[in-house]
Amino acid sequence: MLRLITRADDFGCARGANEAILEACRGTFIQNVSVMAVGPYLEEGVEALKETGACLGMHAVLNSEWDRIKWLPCSPKGEITSLLTPEGEFPEATAWFLEHPPELSEVLREFDAQLDRLTRLGLSISYVDMHMMPYKEIPGLREEMSRWIAEKGLIDHMPYYRTPEQFRPDRSTLLEEQATYWEDWFRLFTEGTYFTLLHPFRFGEDSLLMGNRNVSTEWVAAHRDIEYRLLADGTLEQLAERYHIRPTRYDEV
Repeated sequence: MLRLITRADDFGCARGANEAILEACRGTFIQNVSVMAVGPYLEEGVEALKETGACLGMHAVLNSEWDRIKWLPCSPKGEITSLLTPEGEFPEATAWFLEHPPELSEVLREFDAQLDRLTRLGLSISYVDMHMMPYKEIPGLREEMSRWIAEKGLIDHMPYYRTPEQFRPDRSTLLEEQATYWEDWFRLFTEGTYFTLLHPFRFGEDSLLMGNRNVSTEWVAAHRDIEYRLLADGTLEQLAERYHIRPTRYDEV
């Protein structure tokens, strides 16, 4: 059997993301949705998200990468000072922690607060993953996260990061070309369970919030919009059926 854990990330970060993910959940390809407790648009989309029936995860956040919008911590800032820049914000890049090692106790305190916010909103959280995976910059975080996730009775996403020799499909902003890249990628699969994630985002005014000195807003908006369109028109669903790939929830494996 070929199974593919299919995940949409960053629910709550913007209206365009919420709209795209909710629409994608009407199909069968996206089975898991990772939710940002620090997302400024979480509350306005939360009731609709509950109705999708998707397997929901906490998208644990320690950095805030865009220039024009910032994720704010769920903890009181005075309790997690080692996680914040002098401006009182999450750093832009996780590499910041290489020169400013955080207290692991403060990391877990913030993650407690993020999980608490999600559950207070009535979301049933099944798994935990990490935004931009800062494990390599923070010694000991991987082990502490595994312990913390087990303590909460949740699923750790890390053991499921299996992909073929090519990590993900090539990228294009042309719909037909991007569909071909996905088909080429699916042809690499053999038996077993694989993983992929997408960042679908419906193009609009808030698409222009996402960008920084390393990646332009136009690049981010174009590539996230193409993922939305491949989900909205059923292309990825049809390709999965063609190659006998079953989109799969974390709580099924």
